[in-house]
Amino acid sequence: LEIEAQEQALEQLEKSTQEATRKAHDAEQKAKSALDALKANGFLMIQEKDQMLKYVEEEVDRVKGLFEQKEARLTSERDSAKQAAQQLAREQGELTQRLHQLQQELQQLPGALEAEKAKSQALETACSKAQSEAKDSAMHLTQVEDEMRELLSVMEQQKVASAAKVKQLATILQDMQAFGMH
Repeated sequence: LEIEAQEQALEQLEKSTQEATRKAHDAEQKAKSALDALKANGFLMIQEKDQMLKYVEEEVDRVKGLFEQKEARLTSERDSAKQAAQQLAREQGELTQRLHQLQQELQQLPGALEAEKAKSQALETACSKAQSEAKDSAMHLTQVEDEMRELLSVMEQQKVASAAKVKQLATILQDMQAFGMH
């Protein structure tokens, strides 16, 4: 928009210059006509017209100089604006590319999230299974311990009973030896 405004201003200045040039040309024509009339009227009038013509030429030169300065300034501003527009276009391209990359990454996130959820669920399932197996093992261990205690108790009872029988046999054996010796 700024470039268009500068180009319009440049066109306006060119029109103004053309108009000033046309007016200067018209003034020059009038001055020539007046000079011709002065030649007829006399030398004094010619000098005045000559001075006037010089003044008009100086004004035209001054206006041309101003126009050239303004044209150079506007051209410089236009070139700067073009460079800024090109830089903005490059930055916009880079930002568009980055946006595209981010959109692709965003599209890939749900799949990655689902994969992570599946892994997490598999780990939870394995953990639950391991806990269940550990619980079953603990129950089995308790059962085995109870059976071992029961077995030890039975063995202890048998040991006591065996010791009593051995004692009884020893007593009987002593009694038999005592009878056999007498």
